[in-house]
Amino acid sequence: MRIEDATACRLAIVHHGFTPLPLFGKEPPQFGKNNARRGFAGWQHLANVTSSLIHMWARVWPDALNTGILTALTPALDLDLLNELAAIDVEELVRERFEGNGRVLVRIGKPPKRAIPFRTEAPFPKITAALTRAGAEGLGEKLELLCDRQQLVAHGIHPQTARAYAWFGGTPWTVPRDELPLIDAKQAGKLVSDIVDLLTKDYGYTPTRIVSRGLSTHPEGSPDWNVLVANIISGADLHESIRGLACKLIRSGMHPGAAVHMLRGLMRASSVPHDDRWRERYDDIPRQVFGATRLIDTQHQATAD
Repeated sequence: MRIEDATACRLAIVHHGFTPLPLFGKEPPQFGKNNARRGFAGWQHLANVTSSLIHMWARVWPDALNTGILTALTPALDLDLLNELAAIDVEELVRERFEGNGRVLVRIGKPPKRAIPFRTEAPFPKITAALTRAGAEGLGEKLELLCDRQQLVAHGIHPQTARAYAWFGGTPWTVPRDELPLIDAKQAGKLVSDIVDLLTKDYGYTPTRIVSRGLSTHPEGSPDWNVLVANIISGADLHESIRGLACKLIRSGMHPGAAVHMLRGLMRASSVPHDDRWRERYDDIPRQVFGATRLIDTQHQATAD
């Protein structure tokens, strides 16, 4: 694929009401990680993309041949499921619920995984449900409803299959965003919950972690220390996991300074690249601990009153 093809796709995506983003594989430009030119700081807040900006991307990152779409106003259900029948059934659930309210588009990169975009009028936090099933543990299966400050690969070559991403029912460069099904935060939460129920009852999945509204929890709703620690060490859901574990440490009676040292120790033990994203989360730990301390003090005061 040529950069001219990516540019033409991005222009068409803008024309149809979406917000495109240049990607190296699945990731936005990150200096020193996927390119030696420059990073794309603040891509999460990208808006009002113009044709001149798109042509500038082609000059700055001529080898960023994949294209993403921001999901703040175009939420996307991303199904990282390896059971093909389960993935098909989840797609059918979405069709039954939303097809009468808009066009259901399905993107497939590495089958049977798939993604389905929606539209929303008010961005909401990403919702994630990590899953496991007997005999297939450790595969990293999960479902996510991407939204605020997230992006979805829409066009280009999948880095593992070396094949083009495929769309069924239409594409973001041929179907206007306004024709997608409308969803809000409440409907998104209900959709994820119902999908988890379907996968649990019909396919033997067990939800091991649900992250919603910035809180990491067991399916029953109680926070899980082990999951939060594992997330930080593995680099998953860093912002939410650091905040959740900071609250638990302060609530347990740990001194805020000790909590900062512990959280930074977990971050340093992480095997993921200590890149700009990692450094940003690392430097933000004192603020997260201060926020947790203030929140818990407020709760204690309210209880005392």
